[in-house]
Amino acid sequence: MSPWQSHCLEGDLPNLEGSFHIDVPSDTDVWAKPPAHNKFDAPFIYKTLKLSELTSAKITVTAQWTQLYDQGGIMVVVKSKSGENRWVKSGVELLDGVPRVGTVARDVWADWSLYPVVSRDGKSATVLFENKVGDSLWIYLIGDDGTKHSLREVAWWAGLEADAELQVGVYGAKPSKEGDLRVEYRDFKVVSS
Repeated sequence: MSPWQSHCLEGDLPNLEGSFHIDVPSDTDVWAKPPAHNKFDAPFIYKTLKLSELTSAKITVTAQWTQLYDQGGIMVVVKSKSGENRWVKSGVELLDGVPRVGTVARDVWADWSLYPVVSRDGKSATVLFENKVGDSLWIYLIGDDGTKHSLREVAWWAGLEADAELQVGVYGAKPSKEGDLRVEYRDFKVVSS
């Protein structure tokens, strides 16, 4: 049995070795904004690990980004025993007609930061999450030449218990109500102990 599961994925799980894609329906998102907007209905393929088991996760993502907030990348969900889940996502997101690297961390509500896409094609990104157990979750953008660009340190990560349950995987979202989106992924790797 595969350790991989899915949330809101239409169809069968793809083979995650090599290159694969997710067809993302419109009007889907992972976002939480006061006073009451809380949406988590985007396709998400993940496996479950304990916080202490996760070392890193890495993906290269691309698509024909056409609509505002079209997005895809890597996500880690921290399962809550009571209340709302926390999560962190990072990947390519379209804003003002330009693909950018968007990183969002949700503790109580989500925040959002942007960084320029550094790939030669201008529309893909390789994102790396590194788990520093007892410290922080670090998120990096890896350039075509291997340069590691620091995107975000998620400081609230240090307050998590070592046995916290995580869902680690890839997602795609299309908040626009127009059209669909095919997000393409390659070189997906989750390193765990």
